[in-house]
Amino acid sequence: MDAFGIAEPGLPRLRKERWLASSLLQKAIRRGDLDWGRAAARAIIEVEPHRLWRRLATIAAEDIGLADLTLVGDAVAAYRSYPQMDAEASWAIADQLVRRLVASPKDRSVDDLWSTAYYGRHLDYERRRYATLPMDQVVEVAVHDANVDFSAVATQYALGTTRPGIVNFGVRKGAPTCFFDKLLDSGYFVTVVEMGRDGWQATKSELFGLLPIMSRFWHGDDLDLETDEWLPTGFYDGVPSCAVDFFTRPGRSALARFLRQPSETTRWITEHIPPARHVEFLGSLLFRTDGGLCKDRLMWSLGGHYREQTDRYTHICVEDAEEAMKLFRSDFPAFDEERCRG
Repeated sequence: MDAFGIAEPGLPRLRKERWLASSLLQKAIRRGDLDWGRAAARAIIEVEPHRLWRRLATIAAEDIGLADLTLVGDAVAAYRSYPQMDAEASWAIADQLVRRLVASPKDRSVDDLWSTAYYGRHLDYERRRYATLPMDQVVEVAVHDANVDFSAVATQYALGTTRPGIVNFGVRKGAPTCFFDKLLDSGYFVTVVEMGRDGWQATKSELFGLLPIMSRFWHGDDLDLETDEWLPTGFYDGVPSCAVDFFTRPGRSALARFLRQPSETTRWITEHIPPARHVEFLGSLLFRTDGGLCKDRLMWSLGGHYREQTDRYTHICVEDAEEAMKLFRSDFPAFDEERCRG
């Protein structure tokens, strides 16, 4: 332990593997693990302060969401203001923000809505139609349509789909200023809209556009917290193995190695998924089975609906992935042993 009370063994590895540190930060926040959350944050801020502050803002939108909109706004404000901080103040504020994110209830409904808009097979027609619909009509659907799925697809186009990495959408420039102004004119809560606008301008994450959309269905009454049941995991080179996911180099390597071994999961994937997408698909199963699980998840009707939707469409090349998820949960101990081996 060092002066900050942070466990040291994984820090050298985290400093060298920036994606591993970023992944661990998010997993620790989701699981309520303060020590590893602080360790990952310190490893990142020592090497790439900008990455830490942007990461904390996007984690707030993705994993805290409607559970604490004030906290989401504070994370965005910290990202905006960090260039004016000296090193000591920067770590002190980052440390307090990590503590708040770890302790907060979690709500991933906005991210699950985003996944549904991107991958839901039932929205193929809307993704094609809104690609050519006049932009003022796209904004109208985004802001007013009673079908949240349609509203979410339209929101992607209203924000623009020209950024790298966007899939399943036609390419459109978007009209984000018009979109956020329309939200204000339509009676959405001013504080939520302006927080969304500020977050979008700072990070270009679509989640900040979807937060106001989802907030119109949010009442905040009679809500329960429930902790997801995650399976036991080990350590990869001194770091909790839950950090080793599809978005890290050791994670992709472990996924590929596991697919070369006989298992019920491998058999199912071979039968249902094109070979070029095997690793990506298994990575999506890993997220739903391990990486995306949370302590103190907020339970509410629409949030539960979109979590089920995302589990079903997880995510590529298949109409229903529930069977694959069940098989992978059974095979998970063998996979975790493989990724811990490195």
